[in-house]
Amino acid sequence: MDGPSNNGEFFWGDYFTDDGTSVGHEEVSLGSAIVYPGTDQVINVTYDPIGPNGFQTQGVQRYSSISGSQINGYRLVANNGVNTFGKAAGLGDLELLCNPAPIEIGNRVWFDSDKDGIQDPNEMAIAGVTVQLIKNGNVIATAVTNSSGNYYFSNAAGTSTSSIVQYHSTY
Repeated sequence: MDGPSNNGEFFWGDYFTDDGTSVGHEEVSLGSAIVYPGTDQVINVTYDPIGPNGFQTQGVQRYSSISGSQINGYRLVANNGVNTFGKAAGLGDLELLCNPAPIEIGNRVWFDSDKDGIQDPNEMAIAGVTVQLIKNGNVIATAVTNSSGNYYFSNAAGTSTSSIVQYHSTY
């Protein structure tokens, strides 16, 4: 039985339909799977990933990690009328190409009461300090520390506040 409501497997819908209504092949998943971070989705390698028009093809199917239902499928290896080994699991491992982590510069400004250059637990943060990011002698961004003394300069989109400032840099 497929589907969480039927006391079956959680990720369901991994089957091929010959005519769009009846199940032709159950369990078309071939093993390789990956969690797509930040999307509530799981992607896995399958054969016949897209229904009646996908016979003897290879591809991937996406599933909701919330409901377990299939979202869609993509054909990556087509059936061109010759033996394409459509059910031979030729795709192997999955890798996601995601945006690189942002470059961030920053930390915390605090009052170094014992003047040892080391932040001790009892040394208080300083809010409202203006911090400048300088490149080749030019100020390229300015931030003001927040109530916790924190500031960051980041190249990530949508990160600008008074204490987290987006900047653009060329390397």
